Amino acid sequence: MKTKIIFLAVITMLFFFTNCEKETLWDHSESNINLSEDIHTSAIGIHKLVPIIGEIYIGVDAYNEFGLGTRGKIQGKFSHLGKLNETSSWENESYDLDPFPIIEYVNSISFSAANGDLLSGTFYGTLDLISGKSNGTMVFEEGTGRFTQVSGAIYGEGFADFDPGSGLLTGLSLKGAGEISYKH
Repeated sequence: MKTKIIFLAVITMLFFFTNCEKETLWDHSESNINLSEDIHTSAIGIHKLVPIIGEIYIGVDAYNEFGLGTRGKIQGKFSHLGKLNETSSWENESYDLDPFPIIEYVNSISFSAANGDLLSGTFYGTLDLISGKSNGTMVFEEGTGRFTQVSGAIYGEGFADFDPGSGLLTGLSLKGAGEISYKH
């Protein structure tokens, strides 16, 4: 009796394995998802890219000899960070005024989340001095707390505010969306 059960089990397994086609439940080759880029592996675990949106105002607190902003505070909110606290700031690294009236700039940024965690990186932007339109990409490079292994970026667009009396740039209002990966 034991022999018959074992024989039937072996025959069933042979039949199952020889007649099964290798079929996947989901063929990712036809999708836009690149699994090697959308999941980040680290010593701590797997980090998945998730959407992030934000709306910020970048104020100018100091100017260089050409009237260009050199540093300031950032106000606003982001998904995953909440309302930014008062220590969120930026500092200019470089300006390129060619071709005028388009200014290309690079700023180091530091966002302080509602819970005190920091998220920092670099903002690569352009500003049209005639139309006041601005856009750029914030690249997240490092952080503290749950953002210790952060990566990702946001593309933002908005408009500049100028002082009507002096003509100096007083700030930028930007809205953006992108993807971020961090320790959840």
